[in-house]
Amino acid sequence: NAITPIDNCFEKSKDEIRLIYTPTPHRGLELLVPVFERLSEKIDNIVLDVYSSFKLYGWEQRDEPYAELFERCKQHPKINYHGSVTNEEIREALAKAHIFAYPSIWPETSCICLIEAMSARCLAVHPNYAALPETSGGITMQYQWCEDPSDHANRFAGNLLTAINMVEHIVTGK
Repeated sequence: NAITPIDNCFEKSKDEIRLIYTPTPHRGLELLVPVFERLSEKIDNIVLDVYSSFKLYGWEQRDEPYAELFERCKQHPKINYHGSVTNEEIREALAKAHIFAYPSIWPETSCICLIEAMSARCLAVHPNYAALPETSGGITMQYQWCEDPSDHANRFAGNLLTAINMVEHIVTGK
């Protein structure tokens, strides 16, 4: 798979750390949201943008099992739920984001979302599951995948916190 490289003409914020999730919801959003909720209680300047829906494929009915999760996103003051938007909007959001947060539970054979995030200079945090190591070329922040959702969420949380601290250091110089 390939993409048109993302134009990095957008400036990344120096005031907040923007995390982004762009895959469909069944690929790990149910792990990301509670992890982000916990981290946002301790870290003031993080924001999560969620661009996730089956509407992209014309399968709106497949969103129904995720309605409560989407509502949870909409109600959280530091989560912006965007649903399904154009690829151009996602590419612009990726260019403004710092971290691609992807606790994948889906056995990818390739991952365009990851390729786009890397093109946009996002630090990608994801497990070494299925084809993600091959797709990323080893230049992302990978952690050992675990089938148990609780263990997976804890591993992801630890790595995401490390990524946030790294970005904070780079952005603020502290």
